[in-house]
Amino acid sequence: MYPMRRSTAIIIVAIIFSTLPFQAVKAEVGVEPPDPIVDVQRDIRIENAGIVWVTDEFTLRASSEQEIEISEFWTGFHPFFSSERRSFEVWEGSDWTPLTFEEEANEGFEGYKLTLPSPVKLAEGVYSSMTGELSLRIRASYLFVDTVFEGQDTFSAWVPVYPALTYNASTFVFHAELPLDAEFELTVSDLNFTGSMESGVWTVGYENVSIPAYANENATISYAPAPGDEYILECERLERKITVKQGSMRVEDSYTIVNTGAPKNIINLILPLEASDIEGRDGVGPLKVSSEEGEERIDAHVSTRWFLINGDRLSFTLSYTMPNSGYVTTSGGVSTLSYPNSDFPFYVRELVAVVTRPESESLSLEYGALLPSERPEILAELPPASIMPIVRPYAGLLIAAVAVGAVLMLRRRKPRERVEMKPIEVEMPKLSEFIAQNMERIAMFREVEDLETELKEGRISRDEFNQSAAGINRRLGELARSLRQLGRTIESEDPDLAEKLTGIRRAEGELERIEKDLRNLDVRLRARRVSRRDYERRRGDRLRRRSEALKRIEQALRSLGSGD
Repeated sequence: MYPMRRSTAIIIVAIIFSTLPFQAVKAEVGVEPPDPIVDVQRDIRIENAGIVWVTDEFTLRASSEQEIEISEFWTGFHPFFSSERRSFEVWEGSDWTPLTFEEEANEGFEGYKLTLPSPVKLAEGVYSSMTGELSLRIRASYLFVDTVFEGQDTFSAWVPVYPALTYNASTFVFHAELPLDAEFELTVSDLNFTGSMESGVWTVGYENVSIPAYANENATISYAPAPGDEYILECERLERKITVKQGSMRVEDSYTIVNTGAPKNIINLILPLEASDIEGRDGVGPLKVSSEEGEERIDAHVSTRWFLINGDRLSFTLSYTMPNSGYVTTSGGVSTLSYPNSDFPFYVRELVAVVTRPESESLSLEYGALLPSERPEILAELPPASIMPIVRPYAGLLIAAVAVGAVLMLRRRKPRERVEMKPIEVEMPKLSEFIAQNMERIAMFREVEDLETELKEGRISRDEFNQSAAGINRRLGELARSLRQLGRTIESEDPDLAEKLTGIRRAEGELERIEKDLRNLDVRLRARRVSRRDYERRRGDRLRRRSEALKRIEQALRSLGSGD
């Protein structure tokens, strides 16, 4: 029996050792790749007019005895925080290089998937060939314009504490800087923030370790605004029309603004020192305007007809005269206008400049969204002067002659067979796809409206609403990205469609702002920052505007498809 037992034992041992390599390989294959060690530095700079810059720097490295390959990186925010601008960069040894990115939602967070130029291998003590360092550094920068709220005497900046990440953060440093001459008051948060003065500027700091992935913490930083930073307004559109005359020019600034803060009945604006004959008006008639001349500018104060409460919209025009000297030059018979835009006291979502001469064609220039500190120069070759003042005395005779000639021509023409005109069908595949995707997007917005009605009437639960809305929002995001690319392609293939596409983009921009306003309203209601009555009033206004924007897009799409 013993020899048998020994041989059996040998066989068992042999089987065990023969299977060990296979088991090891199997375990190796099934192991998830290790996560890098991530250190995070978040810097926030709050500027006048409620402008907030957020800059994140991520340092990725491998722990001991690990080798990690990184080709993509994801970061994001809670959906409440919607950035106006964003940029992403990677450190390549001597300079920051822009990264390509695409929008991608994760775990209920809106975010961005960044793609590196080439995969980066991280290992302890090994220098990366791309970065020239032992680590990988990535920088993300964002601009926010709707996270600062105006109180009676205090501004409150609601800021995200942590960036959303797919990895845990090993260390985290938060540093926020208030506007110059602003006075820090307090920070509302469950976290332990500290306030201190640095070089005459108030800062707020916080540090922590071992932050879990997808951490969601927000804080409210309250401060007394600096002198001159009196209120927060949203400027949806500013159209600056410049009519160049003999020796002077008349400037008409037409504003569309929304009050996002405390009630007010005076709008403060900035004009150049040379401005004269300052006048204001709205759709009803003239508005009272007072002005104060400073060392470098004129402060104009426009009195509104009534107090603007939070959410009220106002359209008005401020007109003034400027000298041509220093702004209009003539060379070789061609006149050129060079006019620097004055500082704006608030963020402008859309700036359009229109340059013209009396009774002449006009030239339109679009500048998009602008910060208060940005001053794009209006540079335009002036349209040639009209000859209408010369021919006006003979206009009646010319019109009569043309009328007589037309009658004689009509009498001589033979009747022709009537041809029925049919709408031009869409021939461009890209254009057809663009229209189809837009119509799908509109249908989804309408589906959200139906869900909101069902939720309000109690026919579905909040969880059912959130689940359905999440799927719709994901699809809306996919369509928005696809439509941006299709729009650029169509415009490059057929420049004649540029004007119609611009009209659609404006309506879509309005739609996006309305959706953001609705999200902000819901958050403020939950935080008890707005009364139920005010919430319902403002929400009803946003829903009405959303319906109007959808109708404008539908009309533009029909025109685009028919060729009208």
